[in-house]
Amino acid sequence: MSDGLPDNWSTGKLGDAVEIVRGVSFPSGDKRFGPDHGLVACLRTTNVQRDVEWRDLWFVPEKYVRRQEQEVQLGDILISTANSLELVGKVALVRYVPQRTTLGAFISLLRPSGLLCAEFVYYQATAAEYQSAIRSTASTTTNISNVSTEKLRLLPFRFAPVAEQRRIVAEIEKQFTRLDAAVAALKRVQSNLKRYRAAVLKAACEGRLVPTEAEVAREEGRSYETGEQLLARVLKERRANWETDQLDKMRAAAKAPKDDSWKKKYKEPASPDIGQESPFHKRHSADSDRAMTFCRSAIRLAKAPGHRSPDTAMPLVSKP
Repeated sequence: MSDGLPDNWSTGKLGDAVEIVRGVSFPSGDKRFGPDHGLVACLRTTNVQRDVEWRDLWFVPEKYVRRQEQEVQLGDILISTANSLELVGKVALVRYVPQRTTLGAFISLLRPSGLLCAEFVYYQATAAEYQSAIRSTASTTTNISNVSTEKLRLLPFRFAPVAEQRRIVAEIEKQFTRLDAAVAALKRVQSNLKRYRAAVLKAACEGRLVPTEAEVAREEGRSYETGEQLLARVLKERRANWETDQLDKMRAAAKAPKDDSWKKKYKEPASPDIGQESPFHKRHSADSDRAMTFCRSAIRLAKAPGHRSPDTAMPLVSKP
């Protein structure tokens, strides 16, 4: 972990900042999946998420909670001390305690000194370099890593003045709130972009994405091949290719055709069911219209004098 701290900061040990409380042990057969008389809620590694996950609890006989310090308190920090290597050291701040609760043997509590801001300790423990430092102390077997209480105590910890701790926490939470809002906005944009992409393809298949050949030909004073004429040419070419292929097969088998009756074996492609609405001919959606507005704006911008870079800002599509 790097130094270069402000002059009014100091580096000590994590054990100087927090009390570390190990979880309780109990036989697997004694756990329950619902509350009952004489039982206490028990947190385990799966409950250590970004926030404490309180919806999926075990319950164990209260006799296994031998010391009051093993009961979870507001401001405690849960830490996974036995888990896969990528998850060992994961922490969660206890922001509320809905019921009497203890913790299992695979997690521990970091209980900050009353002189420290619990959120400051928590955010320091979540920093990437601190998480790496925790994992570097782990003893790893085939599929599980363990961090001992003693190794946790010896980890470095940075002490800032209490007033500064509170300002840091307030700024972190303000920035995180902005980030959460930005992520939510990005998800909305991604969802809109998917709809716009589909709308662009729909417009292209309906002949509305670019000027039609009829419009271009009329403007240029020339004739053009219609879609119907192109289809007829494609079908004619398809049949000619089939006939060539059949003749090649007959020659290879030394069977010269006596007449043209073999041509009757050609299967004309099925005609479209004009009574059934094509998926490309459904009514335009609002998304499709927005996509067309976007595309036309982009084309106008690209043709504008002085436009040199595709990175030039483009008109925004209004949010629905």
